[in-house]
Amino acid sequence: MKKSSFYLIILLFSTIFTLSCKNTIKNKKYNKNISISENQDYNNNTKKNIKSMKNESILVDTDTLKLPCNLKVVRMIDENINNLTKNDIQFFLMTFHKKCNNNVEYLEYSNEVLFAILNNYPKEVIEIMKENKKLDKETIFNTLSSPVNDKIDILELKNKLKILNDSLANKIIKILP
Repeated sequence: MKKSSFYLIILLFSTIFTLSCKNTIKNKKYNKNISISENQDYNNNTKKNIKSMKNESILVDTDTLKLPCNLKVVRMIDENINNLTKNDIQFFLMTFHKKCNNNVEYLEYSNEVLFAILNNYPKEVIEIMKENKKLDKETIFNTLSSPVNDKIDILELKNKLKILNDSLANKIIKILP
């Protein structure tokens, strides 16, 4: 009897605590507070706020992201593949790191998304790879050398890169199978 009363009291306090909490995320870039109610999933809330910002990054609070091997970033990029900014592409490329080589789920998913991004945004990928010295380019090159999805039109991708007439683009062309 006493044990069940104890659990009931704990449940009551945890419910009251949960309902009284108001979570907000401070978006430093736009100096906005983004509220997250207890009944909303963070990702759904983020997507709603993202859609209201034209030409802005889909990744709202990048300061808290641990980028290497981050499947959440890969998923968000994949879900918004047709509406990416240069910042989004950069954050995605920053998820590549040699320490991810043992993470099969990340390797396969990021491989597919990398080829989709390179196909949709070849100029932006080249620009980012030239500008951002922190990128693990060797890991990105290794990923490009072995696509996991055989539906990728490598010839079309090479043609898109060739049009850029760029030394890094030419290097990627040589790396592609």
